[in-house]
Amino acid sequence: MNSYDRFWELVYGARRYLQLVLFFLLFLLVLSGVALVFGQSEAASATMLLLDIILVLALGAVTLVMHWYSTKRHIQNRQ
Repeated sequence: MNSYDRFWELVYGARRYLQLVLFFLLFLLVLSGVALVFGQSEAASATMLLLDIILVLALGAVTLVMHWYSTKRHIQNRQ
């Protein structure tokens, strides 16, 4: 087993924490959406909120892909 396989086994072991991160990012996304709709309509604040939403979505996508790929590798290694 090389370090690549060990890394993905560690990620698979931390699936519970990845799910927690995903729920936290979903909460941040909802808060950012509410702030975008009901917040100040200045250009600078709207730009910062859109940047925040993009960063939260990007981090959520990375976390989701890590969760999916580690689960996929674990299932393949068990067969």
